[in-house]
Amino acid sequence: MLRVLVVEDHAPTREALVDVLRVVGYDAVEAASGREALELVTTSGPDLMVLDLGLPDLDGIEVIKEMREVSDLPVLVVSGTHRRRRKADALDAGADDFIEKPFDVSELRARLHAVTRRRSRGLADDPRRTYGDIEVDVEARTLSRSGREIRLTETEWRLLDALTARAGAVVTHQRLAATVWGPRARKEVYPTLRVHIASLRRKLRDGGQDPQVIRGESGMGYRWVAVGDQRAARDRTTVLHRAVALRDEVALLAPAAASGSPEAEALARASDLVDALERLEART
Repeated sequence: MLRVLVVEDHAPTREALVDVLRVVGYDAVEAASGREALELVTTSGPDLMVLDLGLPDLDGIEVIKEMREVSDLPVLVVSGTHRRRRKADALDAGADDFIEKPFDVSELRARLHAVTRRRSRGLADDPRRTYGDIEVDVEARTLSRSGREIRLTETEWRLLDALTARAGAVVTHQRLAATVWGPRARKEVYPTLRVHIASLRRKLRDGGQDPQVIRGESGMGYRWVAVGDQRAARDRTTVLHRAVALRDEVALLAPAAASGSPEAEALARASDLVDALERLEART
């Protein structure tokens, strides 16, 4: 069972998050402040962190920065703010993803699952990355789509590596700029960055209003969204989310159902279905 460190100073919200996580199959430990969270990272052995940015003693972004000096623990930021710059700063500091309040149980569980799956696959360490008909080998510097070789510039290679290494997650403008022009890159290079991204998209034949390979996140950065079979992947994800929602609803309606009761049997069947779907998705 994965252990989640919940960092939230508002007690009712923190307790609700812990209750929900336990219902859907996670162990949970709590921290009401940034300093307490940093201590628990080293003493409680969490597998991932759910972090609110508005803490009383230490800003959530500072928590991420200090933690990254000693740990690569996956971090999901739970944010009530709609300020894109704030979210981008959290991602630049080392957060893996974010989810906006209010959210439902199935969305939270899906985000946690995606974060841990990306980390467990270790994509950044694997030079060969395949997304349906797109094949990338960042070590050999080869890229093809549908068997057709695609030639990239040095800048495009750096961008492609940065995006595919964190496939599914937002990679901020600042992180991409630093990848190409170094850590001192400023916002003035962002227009040039957009030009290079546009060129990369053209070469990947990823145009139109609904890009299926590189998707822009307004005001924040870009996300590599290509998967294997696009339609099949969407169908699998939809079915998984519906199964998770069903399982969670049954669990919340019958949290202490007697063994052998219809409620307990329904919960067991829903849990088995979710497990089977997650195993299927993990293999794709």
